[in-house]
Amino acid sequence: MTIVALCSAQSPAQIHTDQAMATPSLRALLPIAGMTLIEHQAERLRAVGVAKMILLVDGAPPELAEACDRIRARGLSVDLVRCGKDIVRSAAECDRLLLVADGIVAGENLWRAMAAVSRATLLTTRDASVTQSLERIDVNWRWAGIATLPPQSLAALQDAPEDWDAQLFLFRAAVQEGASQIECDAALFVNGDLAIVDDLESARAVERRLLSATAIEGNGLGRRWIFGPLIRAFAGPLLKSQLSGQIARVVAAMAFMASAASFLLDRPWLALGFGLAGATAAEVAAFVAGFRREARWMGWAAHSG
Repeated sequence: MTIVALCSAQSPAQIHTDQAMATPSLRALLPIAGMTLIEHQAERLRAVGVAKMILLVDGAPPELAEACDRIRARGLSVDLVRCGKDIVRSAAECDRLLLVADGIVAGENLWRAMAAVSRATLLTTRDASVTQSLERIDVNWRWAGIATLPPQSLAALQDAPEDWDAQLFLFRAAVQEGASQIECDAALFVNGDLAIVDDLESARAVERRLLSATAIEGNGLGRRWIFGPLIRAFAGPLLKSQLSGQIARVVAAMAFMASAASFLLDRPWLALGFGLAGATAAEVAAFVAGFRREARWMGWAAHSG
């Protein structure tokens, strides 16, 4: 089974006067915990088995090209396309197509639920004050930003006008054809489990949510009160680096071996120091694996984040 995701990097980020110099031009480039928004989407997609990301763009600024290079370096193929016919060619051999709205950030369970269905299905939510920025389905429901479509739905793009938004065209066609719906509570947009990120303020809110969720998942006093705060203080550089998780795993293994050797040589304080260094490096590897689909420990226990 080959799952392909159709994402979008077209919507401009909202720029506030006091943040004009710091705001990227596109929603997809807004920073979240050391990565861009599009990279966060890519990591979620990679975790649920997506083989290729098709990215619908109007243009490719250098920052977007660099983000795509980083996504490819982590193991997910990326094709940049501009129109429906390009999408049809790029997704020619897919068994399932995931539509991902521009700027959507969702929790792991929602991604898994949508990737698991094979029929045409929309993730939907009630029309409410917190969902006004979402695409409307009818008077009561709005699209919550993720949909699953069968490959046959791509055929309609062959005759679609090139200046139409191909993603919205597929979404509207699915609505008209009576696609199934998976309903989610609008409260998810209040607590941050679902969000449309369109400016720096909303990006920072999502970042705080992700980091706090990582802290809550930690067990033990050391992880919660010592390693957790220390690692989160350096979250940006750790997540921005492509090799941080791999380096942390190697350092952890070497430090633990050095600790054991020091203990055997009757150097207890040195053994303690190496042990603490190894524990810190292991926590760094686990933290990075919470955001990127990679191993927590020396190639074992791959974590989907």
